[in-house]
Amino acid sequence: MIRILFSLLITFTVLLGVNPLHAQISNPSDDDKMGKMDERPGENAGFKKERIYIGGNLSANTNNGFFVANVSPEIGYWFVPNRFLAAAGPTFVYFGADGVNQRYLGGHVLARYYVLENFFAHAEYELLNFKAKASGTVIAEDTFPVALLGGGYSQRIGNAGFFSATILYNFFADEQYNPYLSPFGTNNPIVRIGGGINL
Repeated sequence: MIRILFSLLITFTVLLGVNPLHAQISNPSDDDKMGKMDERPGENAGFKKERIYIGGNLSANTNNGFFVANVSPEIGYWFVPNRFLAAAGPTFVYFGADGVNQRYLGGHVLARYYVLENFFAHAEYELLNFKAKASGTVIAEDTFPVALLGGGYSQRIGNAGFFSATILYNFFADEQYNPYLSPFGTNNPIVRIGGGINL
């Protein structure tokens, strides 16, 4: 419980304490869905469909002889156009090799705050259920939190899409129950490539 409160405190401190040092956002054409979100102060009130986005992460690879797959779709909303968004969605991670498999199933919530036009701070919280099987028999099961904090780069693609690369630190990394590994074979940092599309 203390770890959960600590991670929430860090998340809100970072998101609320970031100084908005951002570059001027250009004014794309009216046909540009991202451009429709470039609004003047006072125009942020009310729900607007063009602020909804659908995205997430999808990956598959091999690691130390294990097949690894990660499917984490999400739906989000730009609460402040081109500046602050929040999203939520399910999380599924699978490791499998030679009759042994592990799966992580749960959900995640995240927040992103753009400190510059393309650079953002990222905070994410997940609650995952872990289950490991060997030859069809459950050998371990647990539920645990994951608190991720970091930043990244996002680039627009076409009129409504975007691509993002994120580097995150897992504050609750555990050798036994860790669904994410860094490219260096350690628990941290975690590198993600993702994207989305604005409706």
